[in-house]
Amino acid sequence: MLDATKPEADNESAEAVLERDRAKGWLFASVGVTAADFVTVCDLAGVDYHQVRSFAHQVINTGEATFIRRKINAILNHS
Repeated sequence: MLDATKPEADNESAEAVLERDRAKGWLFASVGVTAADFVTVCDLAGVDYHQVRSFAHQVINTGEATFIRRKINAILNHS
């Protein structure tokens, strides 16, 4: 989620753009190895992959990315 929602910058590298696109591809692929890997990771984490995709879609497309990124970072840095 963090990679997929990283804000775009005027001076960002081509690598940063590629990584953001790859993250979105991993979250939303519906066929192929990428999709299977996503489902496996969700299964191992004990979360429903449909709900994760729905949440990711909502975050990316509703303008809540900054708020969600802060929450994710707070959780990760608290551990």
